[in-house]
Amino acid sequence: AALAAGGGLALRCTAFAEAEDRFTADDVAARDGADGRPMWVSYRGGVHDVTEFAKEHPGGKFIEMAAGGDVEGFWRYWHYHFHSPKVADALRRTRIGSLAALSGDEADEEPYQDDPRRDLSKQL
Repeated sequence: AALAAGGGLALRCTAFAEAEDRFTADDVAARDGADGRPMWVSYRGGVHDVTEFAKEHPGGKFIEMAAGGDVEGFWRYWHYHFHSPKVADALRRTRIGSLAALSGDEADEEPYQDDPRRDLSKQL
């Protein structure tokens, strides 16, 4: 896989976008590996079933921290994932579909509505 500018893996599979299964973020969150459930993660628009891969993950149980969500935040800490051909191969092998675009109601929601109010006078 080619490295994107800025060091990230460029792994968007546009050739399969039409034929791929589509999943919501809630679908991914429901598969968090707890209580015998499958373990899914997302990465840059792709959805990956890492249930079996978790058994061979070189980082052991660290993969469970990202179960049911996006792995990119964790990978910012463990930069190795952005540069390793093994990671690109694992992403290809575990991809089961893509994240569905937000529906109209979800897209209209204010993403910061529950954040605390900021005192703009303290801005740098």
